[in-house]
Amino acid sequence: MDVIKIIDDIRKWVHHYRSQDPATRDSLKLFKYLESIPSDLEDIFYWQGVKAFTCNGEEFDPVRQRAVKKVDTMDLGKDKLVAESLRSGYEWEGKIIRPEMVAVFQYRQSLVEPEARGSHE
Repeated sequence: MDVIKIIDDIRKWVHHYRSQDPATRDSLKLFKYLESIPSDLEDIFYWQGVKAFTCNGEEFDPVRQRAVKKVDTMDLGKDKLVAESLRSGYEWEGKIIRPEMVAVFQYRQSLVEPEARGSHE
């Protein structure tokens, strides 16, 4: 019923928004409404026992996280640490149903490609 309510609310909003004169449509209000939808859906998940999570540690945890982006770094101390959380993970009854999507630092000795060496005569 909660999901049905969100579907109904979205359809009602779309109908209302389309009925307005394009010159008077408030795009900021539309974006604000769209931003509220994921939170509403996560509330429904929570009521059903599905919890959103982001890992707090800096170290990449392959059990709870999926590296979907690499960020080059020249700092060896940051190698394989989480640079940024991109999307929350979800778990239900202690089981990961989707890992958190993260960007992970990848150590590079040099971020500039060495010039090709030519032969010397």
